[in-house]
Amino acid sequence: MTTETATPILSGRFSEAAARIADGLRRGVTVVRASRGGHGAGTVWRADGLVITNNHVAAGDHARVIFADGTEADAHVIARDPGVDLAALQVDTDGLAALPAGDSAALRVGQLVLAVGNPFGEMRAVTAGIISATGGGIAGGTLALREAVQANITLRPGNSGGPLADSEGRVIGINSMVLGPGVAIAVPANTVARFLAERAPGGAVLGIAGQPVELPGVDERAGVLVSEVVDGSAAEAAGLLPGDVLLTIDGTPTASGDALLRTITTRLPGEPRRLAILRGGVRREVTVIPRAREAA
Repeated sequence: MTTETATPILSGRFSEAAARIADGLRRGVTVVRASRGGHGAGTVWRADGLVITNNHVAAGDHARVIFADGTEADAHVIARDPGVDLAALQVDTDGLAALPAGDSAALRVGQLVLAVGNPFGEMRAVTAGIISATGGGIAGGTLALREAVQANITLRPGNSGGPLADSEGRVIGINSMVLGPGVAIAVPANTVARFLAERAPGGAVLGIAGQPVELPGVDERAGVLVSEVVDGSAAEAAGLLPGDVLLTIDGTPTASGDALLRTITTRLPGEPRRLAILRGGVRREVTVIPRAREAA
């Protein structure tokens, strides 16, 4: 096969895959119209009506959310953090098309990304670009983010609050601001997970404190060492103990605190989860039922 015949085939496959990913992303993107006149996009984070957007989009305590199927619903702001430009909206609905969250700490410069939003009223428009910098490599901007994601991608007013996704359709950031022509900043997905774990009521929590550890000779190679189990928590009810090492939740690795939070904050409280743990060097499986985080 010559280069001339191979190139269109590869291009066609790439184009087809990108279109499928874009379609999936668009189903999880909303329009957000705030009570004080803000307008932008939202990202469906959980199927139970949790929508993530920017703090600067969600001015006021309430917003109107329009979903991909055209239905509209009132939402109220359940948490916000201006320092990282995030707000969490809760809609009284269920069965939404939640988008999967990716690991923003694993991003590499040059990686392909897609963004979806509502620029200038064009609903769920898709643009593509590449990661140009992460964390300390970012210059300029006003967000207090050590791990901010910078992309060479074209965004416009109305893209704020929409997802920045990797080539597998996983949300690795929430688009926040434009630094210049073709350069934009997103709040990392791992920052979103920490924001929800610390500030948003109603989310799933285990009730542990821990730290990442390396595990030579174990398939997962890393996990989270439990240093504290909160009295009366879901973790205590499941029999977790200080010294246990969490390996996976429902088969998803928990190689860091961010990975653990990202997995938990995208799940619903009350649903049983299977944990793989190490205790005394012996691998075990336990069932835990995460509980809803109470309002502070």
